[in-house]
Amino acid sequence: MMAGGVVRALSCTRHTGPGDGAEQREVFSSACVARGWSAGGAVREFGSRLRAWWAALGLVQAGRYDVVVVDSIDRLERRKER
Repeated sequence: MMAGGVVRALSCTRHTGPGDGAEQREVFSSACVARGWSAGGAVREFGSRLRAWWAALGLVQAGRYDVVVVDSIDRLERRKER
């Protein structure tokens, strides 16, 4: 699963506006360094669907990455209607 014992991480973030990618990449890279992971590629969500999340899962299932680092877990939660 892991290439040479190193965890390969993929960033999955939401596009929120111009210039947000550099800050998100810095946070992702720092989180990977803190855990001893290799910071890899990124998928970004534009809009309200979960296409980027499904793409990220496909990359993990294909063996290209070991973990997905998300910017916010709330995108993956199911919301209950009251």
